[in-house]
Amino acid sequence: MSNTGLKVQDEVLRELAFGSISSAYANLGTVLLFDANIITITNNSDSDIYISFDGGTKTAKKLPAYTSTVYDYHTNDMYREKGTQIAIMDDGSAATVGWVVAEVEYS
Repeated sequence: MSNTGLKVQDEVLRELAFGSISSAYANLGTVLLFDANIITITNNSDSDIYISFDGGTKTAKKLPAYTSTVYDYHTNDMYREKGTQIAIMDDGSAATVGWVVAEVEYS
């Protein structure tokens, strides 16, 4: 039996260390190179963070310290558009350890 599904591929990992996370938005790597089906963001810092999907113009999500979230757009036949810039900032309490990483899957 052959596979009739789409091939999943990964973009380059996007990561910021705690020292680069502040109360001003910082880009989490480069813009998306492909339309993203799934984005996983892990906050392994000791600060809650805000997430923007337009480079820091609009705050869209909040992620508590030491947690992860998966944005699965593919299940509902949606995607996060190529060219999207993910940006993060702390919630006013500066991180003293850790990192934040975004893993992006596309097909």
